[in-house]
Amino acid sequence: MFLVLGLVLFALGSVVGGVIMLLMAALNCLYVYFVRSRIEFSATILEIVVEVLNRFPASFYVSFGSTLVQALWMLVWIVAAACTIHEVQRNSNSGQQGQTDDNSYNGNAGLLYFLFLVSFYWTSQVIKNVVHVTTAGVVATWYFLFPNNAPASPTKAAFKRATWTSFGSICLGSLIIAVIRALRAVVRSMKDSKKELLRCIVLCLLGCLDRLVTYFNVYAFTYVAIYGRTYCEAASETWRLLSSRGMDAIINDDLIGGVLALGALIGGLMVAAVGAFCAKYVLVMDQWGMWVAIGFLAGFAMCLICMEVVASAVCALFVCFAEDPQALNETKPNHYAKFRGALATHRHAGQLQAV
Repeated sequence: MFLVLGLVLFALGSVVGGVIMLLMAALNCLYVYFVRSRIEFSATILEIVVEVLNRFPASFYVSFGSTLVQALWMLVWIVAAACTIHEVQRNSNSGQQGQTDDNSYNGNAGLLYFLFLVSFYWTSQVIKNVVHVTTAGVVATWYFLFPNNAPASPTKAAFKRATWTSFGSICLGSLIIAVIRALRAVVRSMKDSKKELLRCIVLCLLGCLDRLVTYFNVYAFTYVAIYGRTYCEAASETWRLLSSRGMDAIINDDLIGGVLALGALIGGLMVAAVGAFCAKYVLVMDQWGMWVAIGFLAGFAMCLICMEVVASAVCALFVCFAEDPQALNETKPNHYAKFRGALATHRHAGQLQAV
């Protein structure tokens, strides 16, 4: 895609843009060259994950249900935040007597703004992480217990653990992300030309911290789902895993993440095409372009929800195999043979094999 785009830009006379696109294409080729030994292993994980989720599709139902809960929460939050801030402003205006009151109002409004942001991000993260822990629990049940000792409804059992025994750990880990993102939003809203450089530096640091903690939490919550650890115990296990196999985890996530993003994009384009065809030829509408945009957004969003479930399952399977590969050999030797075959070309196969 970068190569084609570069050639198009050259044809249009944009030499600088064409060179940049060709450079990006070259960097992608270089990346593929260095990770080529890990591709088969990641593909095997993705293949097995799709098989597991097809066997237990209720994980997708939990994910779709979470979007409804998220939408309801956003509605409640918007009404509560707007009414509360409006009431504070009205009381401040009615009793205003000087600059002291203005400062008091600004302080109260700023504190309310921050607390409402924390509540919004916190609840959103909790909902998302409940889905992640549920999906990881389903994959762990399949990995260690299927087919002989698996419960009748592994998704129901995993969801119960996520919303009961592991809910405190989910809330604690989600709170850390919520505070960081609320701070980012507050700093981003500050406008002071004299301190613009400082604001940019703080935003950059908070952005990096957000990405690191978010990535770290994905694996921490996976340990919570698989082994029932508390958040602090799971964080310790995650640090040990990433210290020993961090590069493999990052590259595996990166390879599969690209596949999932492209899958969501293709899904959005397919729904957009169906919407355009129906609007133009079935309903015979003049402004059918609007339905193309609506179809793409709806298709992309729905596919992205499914891909989030797949990403959670991939992380869980990676952790299970990294921690206890022999368990897969005992319960599902055929799948274990697939992993061993994929590991034959892995650059660091000795770190992941069960021998």
